Amino acid sequence: MSTSIMAKMPLFGLMLAIMLLLGCSGQGNRATEQSATPGDQYLLSPADLVVLQDKADKGDLQAVKKLILYYELAAPDMGKAMHWQRVAANRGDVGAMLNLSTYLAMHGREETCFEAVEWIDRAKSSATDAKLVMRADRKLSQLRHDGPCVKWLKN
Repeated sequence: MSTSIMAKMPLFGLMLAIMLLLGCSGQGNRATEQSATPGDQYLLSPADLVVLQDKADKGDLQAVKKLILYYELAAPDMGKAMHWQRVAANRGDVGAMLNLSTYLAMHGREETCFEAVEWIDRAKSSATDAKLVMRADRKLSQLRHDGPCVKWLKN
């Protein structure tokens, strides 16, 4: 005699299984949750933006990093994001050096590809963390074997 799984499962368990299958968490308003974007946590008021830019201009690296996130995620402007990546890279931030190399490589022009390699080399020589050195090595290998810079960086 075979009984169905439905007959064995209590009502609560069935409802939970249906919610999981449908992707419902039972918490919050899904319409509100879906309207939020990942960049919303980096939104700044106009006044806060002015203060942050002033701090960044005076050498505050944390302010520069916040501006990068703001222009990459909250108010996308890749020109401004790249500007602040360059500022952070020039101030010695290894992660910014590697990120800047990615921006430059995306352009795929001869001069930007060679500049990307220069930033990777600079990151490798500045890195104190073995993981960052490995990341730089991977990035350099990618530039030479895949993407728009291959034609300029054949070795």
